[in-house]
Amino acid sequence: MNVSAGSENRRQESPARFLPLISTAEMTLSHLCSAGDEDARALFRALGLNEDEIPDSPATILSPEQRLTRTAFLETRRCVTDALAELTEASLYADLPCGLSPRALRWARRERYYLGLDLPPVVEAIRSATLPLLEEKERPFVRFAAADATDPDALVRAVGTDGGEVCVMTEGLLVYFSQQETRLLCEGIRRLLVQRGGCWITADPEMHLQIFLTLRAVCGESLSRVLQGGFPRKPVRGGKSLPKRPADESPLQIKPGPDVPARIEQAMDFLNGCGLQAERIPMACLTEAPDFPEILTPVQRDAMNDALEKVSIWVVTLRDS
Repeated sequence: MNVSAGSENRRQESPARFLPLISTAEMTLSHLCSAGDEDARALFRALGLNEDEIPDSPATILSPEQRLTRTAFLETRRCVTDALAELTEASLYADLPCGLSPRALRWARRERYYLGLDLPPVVEAIRSATLPLLEEKERPFVRFAAADATDPDALVRAVGTDGGEVCVMTEGLLVYFSQQETRLLCEGIRRLLVQRGGCWITADPEMHLQIFLTLRAVCGESLSRVLQGGFPRKPVRGGKSLPKRPADESPLQIKPGPDVPARIEQAMDFLNGCGLQAERIPMACLTEAPDFPEILTPVQRDAMNDALEKVSIWVVTLRDS
């Protein structure tokens, strides 16, 4: 699955092919709004979105525990990624995929150069909604470009080889990638780091662990009941759906279970085979659990802070020779 169309043949395909990925971007934005993110709310209004038409939005998830878990997971992932990226002091921050994230608004205010990369329909939507929300002095710090995450040449062209170090940020992408697509993405990242230096920051490898630990923190003793109840949803108006995940899942996806240490080692070996290496940084080192005083109890928040000590975000760099 591609982040964007990287060839003329792909560009001529029906936009319907991209609707599930656009729905994912809308879903993420809706939960950032629920977390109280004012930039997200401004962007949501500018895009003219409706929660009732977004799969797995706060309005369509019927279980309050599942709803809170999704919001807390997505907000925490954003906070951790931003906190770590800011520590890099890179010359360019490349958001791959940028989705409908309000991140550009924040980076522009900090006078950091931001590049949002995604499939063409998403890039068109996020660019048209974001630019009017920027002050004139902030606009030079933001640009968007279509890029195919599974085409190393196209990715390098979109980011460019001139300038200082690049920090590539990835959230919620690898879960939709096969092993071969992950390998192609890693090759593109490797070429960028050879050309410019810098790093690739991603919470994707331990995404499933983070979701489970967040759910356990939210549910407490009710965890078994919530899991047995499945994931009830309200029907979505407009027929939108989220993307299907590949049967041949990415080797950089680690799921809860007794084999977590072995899966982490296998993921590290995969990156080494791609000319890369990774350092795991506990999320608790970078942020605390998001503060939702109106819906999150002190007990839940303490449990979520404990969970953040058990899950890590990865910083990927070129493999030492």
